Amino acid sequence: EMWPGNEPGSNLTNDWFEVTSYGVSAWTAANDGDLYFDDDSADASTADLMSGIASINAGESVIFVDGSAAEWLEVWFPDAAGAPQVGEYAGSGLSQSGDGVSLFFDNGQDLELFTVVIYPDANAVGGQSWDVGLGAFSTIDNASGAFATTALNDEGQAAIGSPGSVSPVPVPAAAWLFGSALAGLIGARRWNKA
Repeated sequence: EMWPGNEPGSNLTNDWFEVTSYGVSAWTAANDGDLYFDDDSADASTADLMSGIASINAGESVIFVDGSAAEWLEVWFPDAAGAPQVGEYAGSGLSQSGDGVSLFFDNGQDLELFTVVIYPDANAVGGQSWDVGLGAFSTIDNASGAFATTALNDEGQAAIGSPGSVSPVPVPAAAWLFGSALAGLIGARRWNKA
């Protein structure tokens, strides 16, 4: 799941994306290498370290926000009940005009790309996340349990998404899996060039 912001009006939070483990074992930074993010350019030389989460259990969805985890939690989970783990990065933002999330892991020698997920133009659906599993922008009470935030932006617009909810495994045109714990991290998600 990827959230590129509210349009029109001000953003309720900084951009964020979700990483879901569809694998059978946990990913840990200590054993599997740190995670890095870049947008749809998938450029390892400009990828930014994702921090604040040391492990992702099998079947768990976590959030990485471009900025403050505490500020993100205030908007999406103001009473903290049911909140997922939230990590941070500082780098490329997600564009309303379509963009993507490229994830890398540090294999001990360099950064190795292990997934790229692209989303379409979001200008007409401001405030809605792109649900990769459903292949659609989030709507309230969709199959992933999307909800609207109680906080509203300066245009009276909520944010809509299902952060922390494990959505169905996407059925990509060309799926690929790894044999390690990294297989689960957006593991069955797709390499999508369009």
